[in-house]
Amino acid sequence: MYQQSVSALISENVGNTLTNYKTWGNIIYNVKDYGAKGDGVTDDTSAIQKAINAAGKYGGKVFFPPGTYKVTSTLYVRYHNITLEGASPNSSVILVVGDYGDTLVFEPRPGQINLLSVGASNLRFYTNDNTTKGAFIVCTMAFQSYFSNLILTEKFGGVLIQGGSNQFWDNIEATTDGLWTSVKAGSYLFKFTKSDSVMLNPLPSEMMINNINLRASSDHKYLDNAVVVEAGDGIFITNGHIGFANNAGMLVKQGGDDYTIGGLSVSNVWFDFCQFGVKFVDVPTAYAFTGYNTFSNCLFVGHTVTGMYCSHHAMMGLSFTGCHFGRSDSHAAHLASGKNISFHGCHFFDTKNNASGLQVQGETSNITVSGCEFYLSDIGTYNMGNGITLANNVDYVTVSGTSFKNTTTSDIADSSTGKNKKAVGIVSDKEMVSVSASGGGDLFLPITYDVFKLTGANNIGSISSQTSTKGRRVTLIGTGAISIFAANNLKINGSFNMTDLDTITLICDGTNWFEVSRSAN
Repeated sequence: MYQQSVSALISENVGNTLTNYKTWGNIIYNVKDYGAKGDGVTDDTSAIQKAINAAGKYGGKVFFPPGTYKVTSTLYVRYHNITLEGASPNSSVILVVGDYGDTLVFEPRPGQINLLSVGASNLRFYTNDNTTKGAFIVCTMAFQSYFSNLILTEKFGGVLIQGGSNQFWDNIEATTDGLWTSVKAGSYLFKFTKSDSVMLNPLPSEMMINNINLRASSDHKYLDNAVVVEAGDGIFITNGHIGFANNAGMLVKQGGDDYTIGGLSVSNVWFDFCQFGVKFVDVPTAYAFTGYNTFSNCLFVGHTVTGMYCSHHAMMGLSFTGCHFGRSDSHAAHLASGKNISFHGCHFFDTKNNASGLQVQGETSNITVSGCEFYLSDIGTYNMGNGITLANNVDYVTVSGTSFKNTTTSDIADSSTGKNKKAVGIVSDKEMVSVSASGGGDLFLPITYDVFKLTGANNIGSISSQTSTKGRRVTLIGTGAISIFAANNLKINGSFNMTDLDTITLICDGTNWFEVSRSAN
């Protein structure tokens, strides 16, 4: 009886918009009722806009039956509670003809501060034109809005989000599959930036992006960046593939001094075959990215430069958990600057050209590496010079519970001048490290080990300040005739004339080294 009643209501009321609203709680505006042909030849722009405008009175669904709808100028949605919906993304197609700019724009009308409950689903946006400007979909100050099951192909821009909050994007495929003939500077598939609005969330916030496939073609990497983040305060990207861009899979770049990027959370995403998997680039203000941003269970592989790159003043507060970085032509991950950056349970593997698993340089500090692995899995094809390289003025580095295998040169190579670096709980396939003093008698101790063989002909009168970490305890083993003098920062019980296999154990208070014990054989 219930099934018969529903069937009768459908038969009686579909097509009558006002009755549909009373019966189903929604009004369906069929674009063909407003003159759209959907034959791929007729210009349906005006008819579609009429259907959208009609929906502005009560709100409702603008429906695209199966067909190809030719659009030659921008469509605007400026009223609340309007969604555009097709039958499926493979049967309801919006064909963009001409390089006129944005295709579908969701924005508040003049005098209105936001746009509520809008969206699009089950549609494909496609163009045969080699466009140089504009996006398929633009969302400006849209709130509580839903977009799903969309395919976007070949336009200069895919989705542009300008401000707004509580947007949900699910099952989105945006690609450039070979129509382009050269790299288009500034092109993107998803972009987050600030709105010009001075009210209500000018930064994109609480953006939920799930189940995405964003890529160029494997043999035509003419897309500049797949994802661009210029501003944001809570962007969550989960489950997907981002790759084959000429520059970066994800470019994180602050758009200006008054822009903020924080709360960027990316999980279960595969970044592959770009120059950079994720690239944090320079910004106008030093350390302007003050929000804490996270990547978890992500894969960064096959990049021609590096899986993750953080440039000068690019990031303060960034963590990677359970991520894999490798099979890149240069360093697997590269920090040229930044503060408060951590790697937990990550794998760094298979680099070329003797590059490092993790390169840390510049004015970089507060770096934590814990429970990670650095290794070569394909020695014949790849080589990794150092597991970790510390250079320039890097300081406050802690490496703990980390293993190294098959690194060509060193597990941790430290030529940096910064202080407060330590390594504990290291597992390595290398033998004990040999060290020797400089001509001035200064001994530099790599942070990787706690036991060292003393080699060379120079006697020791001090231990280098940048290796003097509070609480560090080391043992030095003689391999010949070398004297250690009670001078400078060596506070020992008289000078020690070491011979082969003599040992001395020292502990540091952050500046000075004090003798714990000595053994003369």
